[in-house]
Amino acid sequence: MERRLRELCTLLGENSTIMVDSSVDRLSPTKDVSSNASDTSYE
Repeated sequence: MERRLRELCTLLGENSTIMVDSSVDRLSPTKDVSSNASDTSYE
């Protein structure tokens, strides 16, 4: 995953790399928590 993201970022540009790295760090743990909470809520 990380390698693919970095390769894509390299193609898109350095600015994209910074934004993706930041979003990945912030969204990954958040998505896990929110998705688990959402699944429990819907059940």
